[in-house]
Amino acid sequence: MVWLAACAPSVGPCRPSIHDAIARVQSREVAMDVRALEGDRSPTTNPLRLEYAKVFLQRSLLQLGFAVETQPVTVHGSTSHNVIAERVGTLGPRAPVVLVGAHYDTVSFSPGADDNASGVAGLLAVARVVAAVRTRATVRLVAFTEEERDLGGSRVYVASLSREERARIRGAIVMDMIGYTRRDEGSQRYPRELSLVDLPHELPRTGAFLAAFSLLGEGPVHRALLDARPYVRGLHVETLVLPRFLLGIMSDLSRSDHAPFWLAGIPAVSLTDTADFRSPHYHRGTDRSATLDVHFAARSARLAAATVLLLAELEQDGRCVDRG
Repeated sequence: MVWLAACAPSVGPCRPSIHDAIARVQSREVAMDVRALEGDRSPTTNPLRLEYAKVFLQRSLLQLGFAVETQPVTVHGSTSHNVIAERVGTLGPRAPVVLVGAHYDTVSFSPGADDNASGVAGLLAVARVVAAVRTRATVRLVAFTEEERDLGGSRVYVASLSREERARIRGAIVMDMIGYTRRDEGSQRYPRELSLVDLPHELPRTGAFLAAFSLLGEGPVHRALLDARPYVRGLHVETLVLPRFLLGIMSDLSRSDHAPFWLAGIPAVSLTDTADFRSPHYHRGTDRSATLDVHFAARSARLAAATVLLLAELEQDGRCVDRG
């Protein structure tokens, strides 16, 4: 069973406090972060640029008031680092955790503007929103290294979590390529395996939407995503919910850092512009900031931020904002 739905109304009312909070996400800042990160960030061909990106992330998150640490990740003899930032929720040190992730490395010789400076810029946008509000749950931001080499950073991170720590994670929102659009007919393709599924509606043939997918049974994180959509006008979202057994035959659905969370039984949703199913610049030297739709990236980041605030339970004037 697979369920896809275009942008549908939320079951609950919109909250002005969430509208106000996510309004902090600005296209200009997203574009600046993408340009700051743009450049070959491969651990094999440009480890210095990868290190620069790590330091840029550390400084940016420290300046926003997050507690920041790094986690070493060794792949094929080279070591780089996950960057982990956290703001403890008002429920205290054992509060549930809402996690936001994005990888900051690239393949060799690609400037990686969409893949994945756009996702990291989205993570930083969420950080700015969270830094200005209070949430009951803890919000944790993880910039993963070594995604391009077998999801190295996210695998190490998930493996490092105890059973108790895994149980604390209410949901993970992972952004991987959120900045590229195409509006010409036929510009959007899909995995061949989807032809085996009886879909409730025809999927768009133009690449101007954000894809969001999760597994069946991960209700809270998926519901928060659905409830977040009305807060972001002008963003077309296609959601995909699939049973776990399909992962064995739809490998394209496990290509990013959400996959280790799924395999560990941690609820996760992936936000993406669908990578090479849309973009001719995927893993190429042409993946530059000039090719991106920064307004689309900013809207995608607003969606992620609204999802986080709903899942982490935004507080206003010391009281939790009821989701209705």
